[in-house]
Amino acid sequence: MKKAAKGDMNALADYPALMEKAEEFGSKMENTQDDMSASQWSRFMKITNKKLTAIQQMN
Repeated sequence: MKKAAKGDMNALADYPALMEKAEEFGSKMENTQDDMSASQWSRFMKITNKKLTAIQQMN
């Protein structure tokens, strides 16, 4: 995301596919919430928040 924000054309080209994969992964992880321990869920949420922060910084 940082490369795309700086105008790296390769990163810009890869960005949509990577975001789609990230969203698919996030959906799968949310569906397995009941199977995760509290620490696993906490880590997932930290990663999710980091991704959202990076997206917001691009705008």
